[in-house]
Amino acid sequence: MKAIAYYRKSTDKQGCSFARQQVIVESFAGLNDLEIVKEFTETVSGRSPGRPQLLAAIEYARTHKTPICISSVSRLSRSVSFGSSLLEDKSIQFFVCDLGMQADSFMLNVLLAVAQKEAELTSRRTKQALAVIKRDNPEK
Repeated sequence: MKAIAYYRKSTDKQGCSFARQQVIVESFAGLNDLEIVKEFTETVSGRSPGRPQLLAAIEYARTHKTPICISSVSRLSRSVSFGSSLLEDKSIQFFVCDLGMQADSFMLNVLLAVAQKEAELTSRRTKQALAVIKRDNPEK
């Protein structure tokens, strides 16, 4: 079966993130007789619904009737509402490679909630760290 891959990282500072995701997807594809025919990559927050490469991957998947492979649910989205709406769309199919072929919608939605919470905590910690830096370095 033919499939496509979607890789996402939040910042350019995540150096080998695409390579790590690609290894996971390629391993999954090999174990499940999938041929990855196209890859889509982008650097954008998982909380953002405006992702041109994800939209292009979805359009390609619909047009060519191919599933989209993602390494983990957090690469798809860090928003429960956005991620759930994608998973519920019957015109596209997602394979979450680190969960295997048997991942059901309940499990995926729970993991989307965890990914969203993780993003919220990361944002809070970043803001706190920046406030400390600003407090300790008022001239900057």
